[in-house]
Amino acid sequence: MREPLFVYGSLKRGYAHHDRLARAGWLRQACTAPGYRLIVYGSYPALVCGGESVVRGELWNVDAALLTELDLFEDVPNLYLRRSVELDDGSSAQSYFAAREGNFVPIAGGLWLER
Repeated sequence: MREPLFVYGSLKRGYAHHDRLARAGWLRQACTAPGYRLIVYGSYPALVCGGESVVRGELWNVDAALLTELDLFEDVPNLYLRRSVELDDGSSAQSYFAAREGNFVPIAGGLWLER
């Protein structure tokens, strides 16, 4: 069984860890519904609830085995939590949210760009 995964950081095409999605199927560019934002979370971004903005990313079709591998890579539940996110078209997908709360710097425009 496969399901959609919304990625917004280093797993995106052309970014540092995209190779981890080699077995996944590309679906499309995607945005969250309003009510989410990206924050600077150490050296990477993290998705959090709240605010009026949307987060821009990509939607991939992944299987359960790959989700398990990605959970290990994303250090679930210590660094990130995987849960459902609502997308701007009314559908939902799995995504990785910050596991810790704090006073983190928001990423303007909801778009992470690797430097």
